[in-house]
Amino acid sequence: MYGLPLTIYILLSLLNQAYPSLNLFGHIQGHLWVVFFKVSETGFLIIHFLGSLVILTGLFLLVEGWRKNYQARGELVTTGIYGLIRHPQYLGLFLIASGLFIMWPTIPILILWPILLFAYSRLAKREEKEIEVLFGEKFLKYREEVPMFFPMLSSLIRRPRMKENKPKILSISAGSKRNV
Repeated sequence: MYGLPLTIYILLSLLNQAYPSLNLFGHIQGHLWVVFFKVSETGFLIIHFLGSLVILTGLFLLVEGWRKNYQARGELVTTGIYGLIRHPQYLGLFLIASGLFIMWPTIPILILWPILLFAYSRLAKREEKEIEVLFGEKFLKYREEVPMFFPMLSSLIRRPRMKENKPKILSISAGSKRNV
C-alpha cells in the first residue's frame, strides 16, 4: 500500500491533464488499472479477486515447499509439490509479487518484479550446483525429469513423475502377503 500513494502522487502531477479521473483521495479512482483502462467497479473487484487468487496460490507453494523441506531433514525432496517443480518456494514468491502487482500496480513493484525474478533464478541455479555436489546422480536424474519453476501441462494432468519409494506388497497365496 505504501507504493501506491507515492506512485499516484508522482503520476498525478504528470497525468492529471490526460486523465482527469485520477483522484489522489479516491480508492477506486486512484487505482492505476481503473485510470488507464477505464475499468468499472465490477472490474476493479474482479482484478482484486484474481490478484488474491494468485497471492494465495503463491502462499500455498511457499508453505508447502517449506513443509516438505522441513520434513526431509536434509534429504533430497522429490515428492509432492517437488515432483512437479524443483523450486516451488521461489515460484511462490514470484506469484505473490505478481498478485500484488495485479491488485495494486505501482512503479516500485513494476521495477522490482523483474529484479526479484532474476535474483531468485540465479540463486536457484547456484543452489542446484550445491545440491548436485551433495546428492550427485540422484539429483541429476531428478533435474532431468522435473522442470525448474513451471510445471509441464502433462505433469499436472497425471501424477508427479518422481514417486515415493514405498514397499511393494506381493501376494504369495490367497491368505498371506509379504513386503519386498
